[in-house]
Amino acid sequence: MKAVVIVEDDPDIQSLIETIFSMDPRFSVAGLAESAEDALELTRTAQPEIIVLDDRLAGALTGVDAVPQFKEAAPGAKIILFTAHADLQARVVDQPDIDAFLLKTVRVNEASPMTSGDLTVEQHHSADAATSAKVLVVIEDDEDVQFLIESLFSIDPRFTVSHVAESAEEALDLPPTSEPGIIVLDHGLAGPLPGLAAAPLLKERAPQAKIIMFTAHAALQARATRNRPSTRSCSRRSQRSSYPWPSS
Repeated sequence: MKAVVIVEDDPDIQSLIETIFSMDPRFSVAGLAESAEDALELTRTAQPEIIVLDDRLAGALTGVDAVPQFKEAAPGAKIILFTAHADLQARVVDQPDIDAFLLKTVRVNEASPMTSGDLTVEQHHSADAATSAKVLVVIEDDEDVQFLIESLFSIDPRFTVSHVAESAEEALDLPPTSEPGIIVLDHGLAGPLPGLAAAPLLKERAPQAKIIMFTAHAALQARATRNRPSTRSCSRRSQRSSYPWPSS
């Protein structure tokens, strides 16, 4: 069981993150903190495997500024920066101690090219939102990031997580479908085929699907942009996935 420390000063979001991890027996919430200062003390004691960290916190120390101290307190911990502030992307893109960057406010069904670790859900209403559930396929080989992506989409009843895969090859073995949906695709995957190279092949098998590249490699932004409309770029700092295609 992996211990998780949640550092978030908004009580509603803190409760939501705690609930997400508490639903899965692979994780145990070791503690909650509203400031980086309190969280550092907790981290030294609990030695968590995962730290979910906001940037703007109750204390004087911001989450990003505290990252090196968290890494020193728990060298083996995976740090996931979960924030509403997209401007932090440029600051953290070359920060090796941040394993994933998740934005709280990206519209998944209208995602535009982004440059650094941001994949989150904002409630977005459209004319057919109530009547058409979006099938979600996650291709990601990092199980912790995979879990968070699935959980964030599962909060919204308009999405159904149908499949998870750890490699592009596994996803491409699934039967074609004409069903609308979203494919969240990492670039560095378990198999030999990288995500960006797989995107056109995935689009052939699911022409109605929107593809969101979710990767730690910010340099892929320009390449993904050239590949539009097949691919939207959403970069982060880690990889993960495993799933099959919805049948038509």
